[in-house]
Amino acid sequence: MRIVCFTLLIFLYLPVTAGVPAAYRSIAAEFSHPPALLFSVALTESGYQYQHLFLPWPWAVNHAGKSIFFATREEAYRYCAALLAQGDTNFDVSVMQINWYWHGKRFASLWEAFDPYVNIRVGAQILREEYQATGSYEKAVGYYHSRNPERAARYRERVKRMLSRVAVAEEDR
Repeated sequence: MRIVCFTLLIFLYLPVTAGVPAAYRSIAAEFSHPPALLFSVALTESGYQYQHLFLPWPWAVNHAGKSIFFATREEAYRYCAALLAQGDTNFDVSVMQINWYWHGKRFASLWEAFDPYVNIRVGAQILREEYQATGSYEKAVGYYHSRNPERAARYRERVKRMLSRVAVAEEDR
């Protein structure tokens, strides 16, 4: 189990100072995205301080504006399953914080939504659709978060700041 967790950490969740991890590079290539941008969106969505690392967190949930970082996939799944049992579908899941109400149908199940690779791939797909609709990564990033112009603009700025940190780490590789 420790080897699996360590491998997951290496390929998905290297700290910002290490540049863009391999999984993000691979998935970004599938969708023709700049890898640093995809990783920056993930860090903006679910960035979590774990020990001495700041990294996207696979067991993150946002519900009613509150970010919750669970220790395990099972805990995150149980929390969201309980929300669904109450009829509440408005929550965001995992690395890319995919909103269940709007995009839950993109997953085979709630459990699958917490598979980091699947979640990143769905986030990349949503970003691709927004890019195709707008012709601009700046607009696409804002719309990834919200169609409300003010919220989209604030989010774009957060991603830009994160992207500058990731770009510096990429240059240092």
